[in-house]
Amino acid sequence: MASLNTKQRDIVSHVAVHARYGDSSPHNSLKLLITGVAGTGKSILISALFQTLTKLYDFQRDRDLSSVSVLLTGTTGKASYNIGGQTIHAALSFPNRKYRKIERL
Repeated sequence: MASLNTKQRDIVSHVAVHARYGDSSPHNSLKLLITGVAGTGKSILISALFQTLTKLYDFQRDRDLSSVSVLLTGTTGKASYNIGGQTIHAALSFPNRKYRKIERL
């Protein structure tokens, strides 16, 4: 957390409060899209979020962890590697066909 800037700390705090006290129903689940140009700290923020949520859920042993899911994905192999995740295509099992013929519906 020490390496985060003010905006990043605010995001981590918001996510932690939502995870701790928020409504966990599917229609109120928190969805977060982190974007920015290279070097803006996206990977650092994602790592901080993941660590914060892991610690939070470790302390809440009575919580049903089957309702908790975090999918670390990136749009490129490099981005995925930097956060210890998978590409979106791999995570969602999309076929990896570069020149696939598009079929009519």
